[in-house]
Amino acid sequence: MKPILKCLLLIATLFAFSCKKEKSNDLISVTVIFHGNVEVDGCGWWLKLEDGTEYYPENLTDKFKENNLKLLVSYNRLNKANKCNFGIITTTKNSERNFIHLLRSQKK
Repeated sequence: MKPILKCLLLIATLFAFSCKKEKSNDLISVTVIFHGNVEVDGCGWWLKLEDGTEYYPENLTDKFKENNLKLLVSYNRLNKANKCNFGIITTTKNSERNFIHLLRSQKK
């Protein structure tokens, strides 16, 4: 194999493994928080972890959209941020990546 081809293959392999999403496979306790209707400059439904960090779940089902509802969830953290009009994203510890995709959800 030519040296340049080996180098490109190595770079592609390293890139593929470095792009993994942050996962939480264990069920963790969260509280559903409603920050107002998105249609009237609100921020929608968020999940608040026990340490106070808030995440925007891109796939929260309607049956769990109840303010202050306690849930157990597992999730993937995604590489995108929610640009909320009220600045709610500034309350998260990592506001650059506050979107999550829920893998499992159940009432606590």
